[in-house]
Amino acid sequence: MTDDDHITVRDLRGHMAEHLRHVRAGGSITITSHGQPVARLVPVAPQAPRRAGFMRGAFTVPADFDDPLPDMDASIAAPLMPRK
Repeated sequence: MTDDDHITVRDLRGHMAEHLRHVRAGGSITITSHGQPVARLVPVAPQAPRRAGFMRGAFTVPADFDDPLPDMDASIAAPLMPRK
């Protein structure tokens, strides 16, 4: 296979494992249907693993973050259904 092969949908179905090995090795494949390109099969870019704490220092939590809201007590004490 060359670096950018053109294959038919039928060939893709019949030789999927072979084509995936080619792509896994860094190649790419253009898939055609009735002579027209319809898709490209390309390798997935490797993802670097995330490390714990990578956002440390990027933002701060305000000291009053978990303080009750000013109207919290009133909303808790209020009846669920307004009285008529």
